[in-house]
Amino acid sequence: MTKPRVSIITSLYKSESFIEHFLNDVARQSIFPECEILLLNAQSPENEEKYILDFQKVFPNNVVYKKLDKRYSVNETCNMGIDLASSDILTIWNVDDRRVFNSLEFQVDEFEKDPALDVCYGPTLTTNIPNELVENCTSNTGFGCFDATLTSMLENNSPHCLPMWRKDLNKRFGYFNTSYTIAADYEMWLRALVGGAKFKMIKRLVGSYYRNPTGLSSDPQHLERAWKEITEIRNIYKSPIVHQTDLRNELV
Repeated sequence: MTKPRVSIITSLYKSESFIEHFLNDVARQSIFPECEILLLNAQSPENEEKYILDFQKVFPNNVVYKKLDKRYSVNETCNMGIDLASSDILTIWNVDDRRVFNSLEFQVDEFEKDPALDVCYGPTLTTNIPNELVENCTSNTGFGCFDATLTSMLENNSPHCLPMWRKDLNKRFGYFNTSYTIAADYEMWLRALVGGAKFKMIKRLVGSYYRNPTGLSSDPQHLERAWKEITEIRNIYKSPIVHQTDLRNELV
């Protein structure tokens, strides 16, 4: 395969109940033949590998599978994926979330139309039903999704669970901050936004987020930690020093 249009980064840990449905959702994507998926197994004790190896036999040119040498955090694993990715355009796709069948295509189209674009995202539904296709999702609820300004982002992580971004963004603004367990993506988007990155919110449904009762960001037991991290990040990016940095970047 020539250089893929987009590299999909997926971290795996205790995800056997999702992996087969996830891979089916990946394979049905309208541009999957032009994509690369990086499946990074962080020493999961379950048997995801069986499904992945079968999938890799069918799509040998599209699948990169790595069994990591120890249990890394999700953010550490995603940072590895950024370095391994062959494409200039990246997305994270968690194994329990689902995408509209052509969402990879219409997101990457935005980057190909606008060389200055850094981050592209759109609305996502929420569901309490595991392995539910977006088309079957009966939920009318979703996460807030707004144009990215400092004001809106301090209130809401609009890129949420299915963002797409240029790999160059990480060279310019850094990787996921692994000192955060849950809100590292939120901090990275704010860091890039304040640094002058160009964001675009598209008004098309991108996919659905499963409120996994044992998931890192959706387990009720993690709410206190999540709120602590979010509050700390908001306090950092509300500071006058950050605002001045933002202004200098705008004037360059």
